[in-house]
Amino acid sequence: MLRGKLQNWEFSLLWVCANRDATSAELLEAAGYSSRTGNFKRGLEKLVNLGLLEMTVPDKPRGNKQRYRLTAKGREFLEALEP
Repeated sequence: MLRGKLQNWEFSLLWVCANRDATSAELLEAAGYSSRTGNFKRGLEKLVNLGLLEMTVPDKPRGNKQRYRLTAKGREFLEALEP
């Protein structure tokens, strides 16, 4: 399934969003990045495209109020990982 397609730091992004909406800065910190690298952008985009995360303001992807939240699919995915 999706488990083999995700990097460890991408799982970290999902766990950060499990309890609350998160800013890009919070996600960067969780992923262990100090700046928004191309790798980080691609990973975040991958999680959005897979339907695991969604933007809170989809019409303004670069807006300063932008946050990311776990989708229902993302929540199910994380629950399936728990022992």
